[in-house]
Amino acid sequence: MSTPRSPEALYHAIPQALAPEDDHESSPDILELETGETQMMEESFVPSDPPAVVVDTQVWWIHFILGCCVLLPWNVTLTATNFFFLAHATAVSKRTSPSRQIRQCLMWLSIFCLLLTISTYVRLPASLFMALTLLIGAAQSALGSYLQTSVVAVASLFGPQALQSMMSGQAAVSVAVSSVQVMSSALFVWKSTPEQITANAVNGDAERDSARVFFALSTFFLLISAFAHNILVSKTTYKILIGSLEYKMIPETGSVEHEQALTSLGRENFAAEWNRIMRVAKANISFELAVAYVFIVTLRSAAESPTTPIINSDFLFMLILFAFGFSNGYVSSLCMMSAPSLDHNPRLKGRKEDVDVAATVASFSLVGGLALGSMASFV
Repeated sequence: MSTPRSPEALYHAIPQALAPEDDHESSPDILELETGETQMMEESFVPSDPPAVVVDTQVWWIHFILGCCVLLPWNVTLTATNFFFLAHATAVSKRTSPSRQIRQCLMWLSIFCLLLTISTYVRLPASLFMALTLLIGAAQSALGSYLQTSVVAVASLFGPQALQSMMSGQAAVSVAVSSVQVMSSALFVWKSTPEQITANAVNGDAERDSARVFFALSTFFLLISAFAHNILVSKTTYKILIGSLEYKMIPETGSVEHEQALTSLGRENFAAEWNRIMRVAKANISFELAVAYVFIVTLRSAAESPTTPIINSDFLFMLILFAFGFSNGYVSSLCMMSAPSLDHNPRLKGRKEDVDVAATVASFSLVGGLALGSMASFV
């Protein structure tokens, strides 16, 4: 007997008997074993977040690593095209396998980081180097967008603890990237004479060596992340929780059903997905506005003002920035964890199928806040 491919089958460890034809109105949800006999009980079932025990130490760190990978393309080559690719990635998030999409994005990001590493050994014409850098930057922005939607969708189904670890990884990679860049630059000018430092400023040797170390470490980290993701996919808890996204009823290639799926059904499914996204976005509008607003205010406030400041103190300026960073990190993490939570967000009304949608829409709002805040900093 073949294994059922329906997502609902993944949530039942014991096969349930078919209900009699004349009793089609009852739909038992809980199976109990009493005195050696299997009895079906009609009880209402209220969906809730997965128990905290599901996110063990290994799962927590894997989501932490994947969170680092989500923002690593932004730190390697930061471009605004990420926001536009993310809009499409959010719209089609239900139509792709998250494990396959994460695996492919990680491998392609590794390849592009490797190309950037190799570019530090080769002197190219300025125009060719600029074109290559822009092309790789746009490609990494696109890959980072699709990687983000899949990682957020998976983490949301594991529960708030997984989302919290993913957000921690995003914060950690920003600090780590800045630290690696500073330390690698300092390493190559360490104990250099003023004449050597001047020569490095002219020929760019220190910058080239620093970039080489940074891109090489990024490539290695992405490969390690792909290995960690394979460990996560192999876990039984992943197959149970993420089965609704991974296993879909796909008709065989060449069949009549397959041809129909490629035509009219495809348009109907896209319309249904779009309606679901808009419904969830409207219900969670407070979370989405909050997670976007905190980054708009922070990035705009960090911009240099051409006018004379009211408080002309570097210490107070850094203190205010620290307060902004602490508060927006706290608020954005709470919004990202609460928006897709069945326990903490009554607006979802217990719909498990809306959990990953709510998470990806909130993630899109976060990136939208980053993009708008970055643009506002130039005004």
